[in-house]
Amino acid sequence: ADIIQGVVVKRDKNGFLVDIGAKSEAYLPDKEITANGDKPSDDVLKIGDLKDFYVLKGEDDDDDDGMITLSLKRISCAKAWQDLQTAKISQEAVMAKVVSVVKGGVIVEINELRGFIPASQLRIGTPLDSLIGTDIETRVLEADAKRNKLILSQRQAIAEQREQLVDDVIASLSVDQVVKGEIIRIADF
Repeated sequence: ADIIQGVVVKRDKNGFLVDIGAKSEAYLPDKEITANGDKPSDDVLKIGDLKDFYVLKGEDDDDDDGMITLSLKRISCAKAWQDLQTAKISQEAVMAKVVSVVKGGVIVEINELRGFIPASQLRIGTPLDSLIGTDIETRVLEADAKRNKLILSQRQAIAEQREQLVDDVIASLSVDQVVKGEIIRIADF
């Protein structure tokens, strides 16, 4: 797994040593603690803190010291990818904010990650420019953290909502019940 739990055990000159239950402590460099990579202030991390860390480098990676290197600043990004992978498997809807229109679709943002919705996966008839700044419900088609590839669909989420609505309406109807309806088209049968 890319995410591991550990306890901060010691301050080093350029980072912290973290006990992750391995034969030796893992190293958390200062530049991997804060989002901007600056030296962290004393209250950001304390000895004894139990936290989740992102594994940047394992002990088997080609490096002479063989030390596991951790990151704190990449944990939210790793968790966001994990959540999207889970949403893809469970087919649950996720909200995405449309940030720009590009050739062939729109770019969206979810938990600081950027994703793409192809025009074919957007609601038909909506001018793309009018979507900028709005939150739309989507389904995850592809979430690949290693290739930094996130592809979503608005149409699949809408289709699912519509099916749920139809199911709810049908479930609420009973024989001999009088309901109001609107004629939407006339067919010749």
